[in-house]
Amino acid sequence: MKKRLRYSIIKNMENLIQQIRTKFSITQEELAHILGVSYTSVNAWEGGKRSPQEHMHTVLTDILNADSLPRVRDNINHARGLYRSDAGYVSSILDYDNNRDSFPYTHGIGRWYGSLPSFLVRDILQFVRTDFSNKGPILANFSGSGTIPLEAGLSGMESYAVDVNSMALLLSVLKTTPIVLSDNDFECAFQRIVSNKIIDELRLVNSASNLILSENRWLSDNVRTAFKEVCCGISAEKSFNIQLIFSVAFAAIAVDYANIDKRCTNHYVYKKSTDFKREDFEKRLKKEAYLYYSLNQTLHNAENYLVPKISYGDTCSLTMKEQSIGIVFSHPPYGNTINYYSINRMQMSIIELIDFKADMEIPSIMKCKQKDISSSTLQKFRSFTKSWVTEVERVLRPGGVFIAVIGDSRDNGKLSHPFTDIIIEGEKRGLVMRELFIWITNHKAGMHVKRKGNHIDHNYIIIMEKPI
Repeated sequence: MKKRLRYSIIKNMENLIQQIRTKFSITQEELAHILGVSYTSVNAWEGGKRSPQEHMHTVLTDILNADSLPRVRDNINHARGLYRSDAGYVSSILDYDNNRDSFPYTHGIGRWYGSLPSFLVRDILQFVRTDFSNKGPILANFSGSGTIPLEAGLSGMESYAVDVNSMALLLSVLKTTPIVLSDNDFECAFQRIVSNKIIDELRLVNSASNLILSENRWLSDNVRTAFKEVCCGISAEKSFNIQLIFSVAFAAIAVDYANIDKRCTNHYVYKKSTDFKREDFEKRLKKEAYLYYSLNQTLHNAENYLVPKISYGDTCSLTMKEQSIGIVFSHPPYGNTINYYSINRMQMSIIELIDFKADMEIPSIMKCKQKDISSSTLQKFRSFTKSWVTEVERVLRPGGVFIAVIGDSRDNGKLSHPFTDIIIEGEKRGLVMRELFIWITNHKAGMHVKRKGNHIDHNYIIIMEKPI
């Protein structure tokens, strides 16, 4: 009798899901996002492989009887017990393919895990500028690889960006600042850098304490010597622009010559060292640097481009004045997804060894480590969210728009949903929920990262507004 009853429940669920998907013309994946469950669960239910918990049958019946797809709040409350704003509904489910564009302008510069695709940022900014009255200026309070400030500048918007990671800062500056440099200047600078054989050991030791100097397991002796020489060669350059191009290029290729498995996102996995050939290394450096230089030159041809202002800054303690920003576009770290300190440790170590002729603050690797939140516990993440959302509300003008892109994460194997924390903290401070999009990545849009063994297959795009 129990087997027969269970069979009837499963068959009923099959038919129920099929009717819903037919009525609203949605895929299993879209229905999964609406219900707040995994795609595999919906697939198994519809395929008759297993049945869900009893309450889900009620949720699905309500959906089928509705004239339109219901608010996600109610469904998620049933399915996962999450808090959602009364106004928080899924406006649309976005599914981009990988061929939307091919790294226009400087988006191809550097390597950064978990960066947003340029076309997504472009579409979000266009949507906000069309549907909301406030046009700027815009703040990217997690600059990362500089995608947001670059797209803002290409849109002719005044923009600012801050980050606590030294690699992120230099990468963002190189991607967003047009550099005046000739091919001859580039070639001469390259020859000076690779021909340098003078190592200022005292300066290196006094300026840094990092893996290039102290950890033999990371680098073989000949690689270590080459790295020191190139760092000192770059330091000797008088032009910050030249230093910028070659330091970012050097940092991008360095991991290929270290005893590190670059396929591992924490970079603590060691691989067998290969034979190092200085000539091949120099060719790689020149090729990578020239690519970045060439891409940077495309900014000179961008119409109405406004150069963003990039600086070191703690998103929990911004230097901007109250109510000075029209749009805040946030892409915070995903908890326990990418450890930005670990994955960029080699790059930041190189940056620390270079004596930059720059007006901006470039933090030490220890300062970067202290400010890094990417591997923190769920409790610390929630405290962090509270702090930076408070700052967002402080700097945002009345009528200003707050955009946040975030995905789910795991804490000790338990699934967590930081997007709800962002919504909660925003509403506590008077921000009003306007739109909620689900962006399906499917490993196609630049988010090729793992989360405790599980790929991130979707993100939430939150849009809130500060009342006038």
